[in-house]
Amino acid sequence: AKPVERVREQGLGSGIDAAEAQARLDRLQQRLAERREAKAEHVRAFVAAKGGISEDEFAEYTADLNAQIQNLQLLISSAEADLDAHEEERLAAATTEAWLLTLRQRLAEVEATDTDEARRQRRELVELLVEKIIVTENADGGATVMITYRFGPPVREQGEPSEEISYGQRNSNVFPA
Repeated sequence: AKPVERVREQGLGSGIDAAEAQARLDRLQQRLAERREAKAEHVRAFVAAKGGISEDEFAEYTADLNAQIQNLQLLISSAEADLDAHEEERLAAATTEAWLLTLRQRLAEVEATDTDEARRQRRELVELLVEKIIVTENADGGATVMITYRFGPPVREQGEPSEEISYGQRNSNVFPA
């Protein structure tokens, strides 16, 4: 139950708040529209004044407005990428949650019986979850078993274990036999 709950929490409460990201995008788009309007007003004022300001001042101010517009367009691209990332995380969490719930149900069904079919299903389940198993002999004659799962434990960005979900990561555990 705990992994499913973590997936639910993180899928809905990932590091990116969709409402916040959308509000940021809306503010940036508003600022871009304001900068474009300021540029248009400046051009109209220059044309109307016909010499009220120098061509150098006009060029400098226009270049500054163009730079502001480019910066805002980059910020808008970043905000849109944040929204896209949030949606991808939400979809991944929903898919993972569904997979974990199905796995829980199937596992309960398989564990309930001890027939050849149940053993075959357990083996199939292990093949889905485990990438490889390596057994080596120790110097003292014992064995060490290394199991590499198809997924890893949750990790933080610095590589430390955490309560967050990791996707597409491998995990190996060593067990003395």
